[in-house]
Amino acid sequence: MKLCQPNLPINKVKSVFISAIMPDIIKENLRNMGIETVDAPPCKTLNSELAYHPDIVLNNPKIGIWYSAGDINMNKLLTKGAAVLNDKYPNDCLYNCFTIGNTLYGGRAVAEEIVKECKNRIVVAQGYTKCSTVTLSETDFITSDPSVYKVLASEGKNVLKTTNEGILLNGFSCGFIGGCTGVLGNKILAVTGKKELLGDYQNINSFCKNIGYSVISLSSEQPYDYGGILPITEEDC
Repeated sequence: MKLCQPNLPINKVKSVFISAIMPDIIKENLRNMGIETVDAPPCKTLNSELAYHPDIVLNNPKIGIWYSAGDINMNKLLTKGAAVLNDKYPNDCLYNCFTIGNTLYGGRAVAEEIVKECKNRIVVAQGYTKCSTVTLSETDFITSDPSVYKVLASEGKNVLKTTNEGILLNGFSCGFIGGCTGVLGNKILAVTGKKELLGDYQNINSFCKNIGYSVISLSSEQPYDYGGILPITEEDC
């Protein structure tokens, strides 16, 4: 078992960070797949459900480096970040960015500790960059955000522009496509609810099929944004 490349598990994922408020049925289904679930430490300075979202309170810029905006809970993998989150956008999404190789993709406001870990930085208009994006490989992406789509497409990436229709998030008009999914290695994209209930399911399924990915459902409920499923470790081969 080895630590995953940030955002890019290749082999079968063995452990993941999830939201502590994720329903037991989803946790059970992940465990039935041989995947250990680890609750992301909540951020006490946020007052909404975002306080429990892994893609809001954690960031993995390099292999083995995880910054946390919450209590590190004696988890030796986590490093307490210097950034202090609050409910006012964009101060709630300072960790909501992603890296591919040495390149950081994120909004205008990103925690300094994350910026320092990356050689290159690409700024997009969307502060919820990680929430808005599904990273399937170094070249294949799904995003619901126009600014993220524009940047990735300009780099020659294979990008599907999708919608957030059919994704729930309490207190918000909708959730995000990245927040209701997780890449589980072995070219599997998991959806927190019934995949067919995604508003743009047919396009998402076709796009994934074209690059050898399968899409699976982790429950029979409406897809819900729990802040994503973030891979920690995977099988060696």
